[in-house]
Amino acid sequence: MNPVGASNTVARHSLPGPLAPMRASALAICLLAPLVVTSCTHLRGRAPSSPTALHESSPKIRLLNTKIFGHSADDAVVLLQPNDGSKVDPEYVLTDIKGGRYYAATVAYPTTLTVDAVRASINEVYGKYELRDLDGVWRNTDEQFTIGLNTDADGIHVMYITFQPAQEVFKNMLKAGVFGPFSDRPGEPSQ
Repeated sequence: MNPVGASNTVARHSLPGPLAPMRASALAICLLAPLVVTSCTHLRGRAPSSPTALHESSPKIRLLNTKIFGHSADDAVVLLQPNDGSKVDPEYVLTDIKGGRYYAATVAYPTTLTVDAVRASINEVYGKYELRDLDGVWRNTDEQFTIGLNTDADGIHVMYITFQPAQEVFKNMLKAGVFGPFSDRPGEPSQ
């Protein structure tokens, strides 16, 4: 039970890197999707062709260049896919580095776009990887990364994260407070 004015969401500053804009529930879905999908046979099927086809007047977005994943942070990389001048550029791109290599990114788009337009742009490239039972999640098993779509008052966020070992996912979720308050020492109560 929360005190008056309290929230079930985790403070943005307490979440790691590109996951900061997400609510705890969206974070859990995004991070657990690879585990759930490999464990549940009813989720293994691919989504049928996207029903959210872009209208000619709908804006298209410039997506992250996922080829950066695995590259050294010392390498010169191109963060975004090519733009023919007709696509909306993101407001900002945040990248996460682990072990000196790119492994995750958050791409933020303006609030002037609609979630449907962003989803349709993602589906133009990754539509066959959209999980029909998880709204706003794509799991690219060929290139080993997951995409999560989230929206809030600050805009639309597209999060990309490479597949991680299950133990590390749960450790990060505990630190982020997804399962409740986190204590560094076993047996010691959390604040």
